[in-house]
Amino acid sequence: MEAIVVVIFMVVAYFVISNYNRIQWEKKKRREIRERFGKKPEHKEKDTKKIRLYLDNRKEEANVDDITWKDLSMDEIYWRINNCVSSAGEQILYDTMHNTEKSEEELEKLEKSVQYFSENEEERNRALEYLQQIGKKEASYYIFPYMESIEESKIGWKNVYRILQILPICFLIGFLTSRNIVFAGFLAGNIILNVVIYAAMKMRYETNLAMLGTLGSVLKVGKALNKLECEEEFCHSLKEPLQILGKIGKTIERMQSVRDSMMSTEFGVLGDYLLGATLWHLTAYDKSIDMLVRYQKEYIEIFEAIGNIDMVISIASFRKSIDFYTTPEFWEKREIQLEEAYHPLIEEPVCNSMVWRRNCIITGSNASGKSTFIKAVAVNAILAQTIHTCMAKKMQMPHADVVTSMAVQDDIMAGDSYFIKEIKYLKRMLEQLNADRCTICIVDEILRGTNTRERIAASEAILEYLTKENCLVMVASHDQELTLLLQEQYDNYHFSEKIGEQDIEFDYKLYSGPATSQNAIRLLEYVGFPKKIIADAKVNAQI
Repeated sequence: MEAIVVVIFMVVAYFVISNYNRIQWEKKKRREIRERFGKKPEHKEKDTKKIRLYLDNRKEEANVDDITWKDLSMDEIYWRINNCVSSAGEQILYDTMHNTEKSEEELEKLEKSVQYFSENEEERNRALEYLQQIGKKEASYYIFPYMESIEESKIGWKNVYRILQILPICFLIGFLTSRNIVFAGFLAGNIILNVVIYAAMKMRYETNLAMLGTLGSVLKVGKALNKLECEEEFCHSLKEPLQILGKIGKTIERMQSVRDSMMSTEFGVLGDYLLGATLWHLTAYDKSIDMLVRYQKEYIEIFEAIGNIDMVISIASFRKSIDFYTTPEFWEKREIQLEEAYHPLIEEPVCNSMVWRRNCIITGSNASGKSTFIKAVAVNAILAQTIHTCMAKKMQMPHADVVTSMAVQDDIMAGDSYFIKEIKYLKRMLEQLNADRCTICIVDEILRGTNTRERIAASEAILEYLTKENCLVMVASHDQELTLLLQEQYDNYHFSEKIGEQDIEFDYKLYSGPATSQNAIRLLEYVGFPKKIIADAKVNAQI
């Protein structure tokens, strides 16, 4: 009797402790959700290979090409913005930041959703709790490519399996009614055959069976978000496709529940194969795949809506984490107005303002801020049209493509020199010009991979050609000759510095007109080059 009491006590204690630990874990997760909003994200790893699977498998081409993305260090900017709690959110955000051709209606919808979750903390926290159920498990990053090729996951021979499911019942009835041992033999043989088939199919489709559970988690989270009944458009968009896919969600949940229950019992694997003898998993799996094939579009709509909800919360968090931002104003004029604009990756940035009506050349000495500024302009032009957020106090611009040529590197494997790679970058820029849509062209150190005489001549020809196209061109250059040759077609701006006896001070502010100072030799002296080199350089430069 005492032993029974001890066992009961231990069982009760186990459940109490387990329940307490679960409650504490949930409280911790809820606290983390509240605390991380509005903070700079911290990422243990920064690998976008899985994240870009949605972008790479989507049928539409990205507007921001890989060269521009790399030139502007957009991966780093993505990680700065990304505060998503689910793989779907990370993938939708990454895809969104690659596509600048959103209509004003789409941007307005996104803006309303960002504002909603910024202002409604309770709904935001509940949404994030649900989104965490998808999380960032490895398999969840493969949902979209898996759904794109879902037909390949069919097992075939489904009618045969259904017959093999029914036969044991027939043999059992035959044995019970006739007591004929032959029926018992057939029953045993049928069960053994079913177990063998299940074992073989399980080995072949184990990944698909596991993936089905991941697909089911998306539907489960979609239902939970739909029940929030919040006044947010992406949540509203879940209702219709969820109604269509209601049955499949229940089937997948039942499959996972039965499988988990079996595997958690003392029978373990044996229980799994006993259930496998009924071929229930295979027929339920096939039924689920059939429905996913039939309603593939609706499932992807649910996946994208969930990802969008996570994304807009992440954008709201990003906005709260920075000193100030603005939403862009779009107009038809081929002109960009920036007020107090800055780069999102710089901790204590110096802000600059500009009215960019004509193509322009920006000159200035080394390390004065030219490259950072033109990158800030390009990044803000992309973020304005993708996440409707600008690092500025004001930004007005036309809808435009953004193309850059900056971080050029030679390609030894392809046999391309630095100069060959650079002219390929510039040619691709010319090929992307569009008479119907403005193109923002940003170039850092045009044609620096060749000799001075030909660089100036070719640069002048390219920049003059661009004046006749539907584009806004911004070029950072050390070639002051270009400012004179193109002064009628291009506006001039510059960055400068103050050179003291012992140091060089940069203010990183943009000024009108071409640069009048040079500091390359002074920088050599500043970092400690031998005095002989400095003296000879000054003589050679006639300083």
